Amino acid sequence: DDIKGKMPAPRLDDLFKDLIDSQKDLFKHGITSIQSDDVKYVPGEDFESFYTKLGEASRKGELKVRYGLQVLVDHLPSLEKTLATGIHNFHVGRVKFNCIKILTDGSLGARTAAMRQDYADAKGERGIYLFSDEELNDMVALSHKNNLPVALHAIGDGAMEQCLNAIERAKQLYPHVSPRHGIVHAQITDRKLLERMKELNVTILSQPIFISYDMHIVKERVGEGLASSSYAWKSMMDLGICCSLGTDAPVEPFAAIPNIYCAVTRRDLSGRGPYLPEEALTIEEAIRGYSYESAYVENQEFIKGKIRPGYLADFIFTNEDFLERKEDLLDAKIIHTYVGGECVY
Repeated sequence: DDIKGKMPAPRLDDLFKDLIDSQKDLFKHGITSIQSDDVKYVPGEDFESFYTKLGEASRKGELKVRYGLQVLVDHLPSLEKTLATGIHNFHVGRVKFNCIKILTDGSLGARTAAMRQDYADAKGERGIYLFSDEELNDMVALSHKNNLPVALHAIGDGAMEQCLNAIERAKQLYPHVSPRHGIVHAQITDRKLLERMKELNVTILSQPIFISYDMHIVKERVGEGLASSSYAWKSMMDLGICCSLGTDAPVEPFAAIPNIYCAVTRRDLSGRGPYLPEEALTIEEAIRGYSYESAYVENQEFIKGKIRPGYLADFIFTNEDFLERKEDLLDAKIIHTYVGGECVY
């Protein structure tokens, strides 16, 4: 942090140009919609300038990708300031506010994911809770009160329990609104956590590519019991939980095909595995996770995520039929990408 804090920050105009140029990479990989929490990281500028500039670029046709704003907040005053800007009402062209983003714990690899019990390979260590229960409860309740969905980064089972408690409390306090709150990652779970997610109508924003690395450490980190009930996308879908699939760029590459491969094969990108093959998705389920389920998370399932009359014409062509592939999915190629009926790649 000391080193990063002393590095010169890019100018807003330079950052914005890079963002516009990066679209070609997204379209090359068949991605037509993104959700991004980079608003908070605009250096030396008020983030209102950033999202206003995004909207103008979309209206002019320079920004063609559908851009959902996840607005990252790190404490209650930050959320209050965000609400005061009115960003939650922002929708210009293909740019719109999607949700409030809150980080509640760390990562499994670093043993900072918040766990209910000690790490199996580090006695006395249970990870990091970034907020007290009261702090998280207050932020989720304020967002819920304003009918704004919250996307809560939670990897450990302890963090997920804390998030579900906050969501349940907010629903009890303000039952007249029902924003679609979600948990981002939702990696270390058990059956009871999944059942609570279903009961509370919590959506999941998952990243299948994580098992390419985590499958080799999860049992060591959390023990055999939790390792046998985690990264449970099939169980989520079977319970009727909205389980959207996506990536975690820049932590992982944003390409969709490697994620679909991991979801369908439960193997790492070198072919090793499988890890919990009973949790493998069919190709149809994985594609649905990337399309309809992701649209549902954005509360846009009535206009996108399906190919049917009246829906947005966002679709891709591949070199071969996805439905006929499995183990060789990594060899699939995107041939054309369309957004709003326009061929953008």
